[in-house]
Amino acid sequence: MRWTKLNTTFDAEPNAPGPLVTLQGDIVRVRFLLNPFIWDDVQDDDEAELIFEGVTMYRLGPTNDEGFYRGQCRFSKTGIAWG
Repeated sequence: MRWTKLNTTFDAEPNAPGPLVTLQGDIVRVRFLLNPFIWDDVQDDDEAELIFEGVTMYRLGPTNDEGFYRGQCRFSKTGIAWG
């Protein structure tokens, strides 16, 4: 499996990103608050939107951090390096 990190110049707000998912056919849009704590060009309440095309299914929910760091990721030990 090949992974591509999408957020090289931004991060979601760590405490309350407030994601909002909208569907339009096979397009999934995810809007969320940006992290103003680590980026100089991000202000409080700045938002970003990720657009995924050709989607057949998606999941938005809490992650299992403990399981990931114990190697219990659904992708075994091939999980992403940035967690």
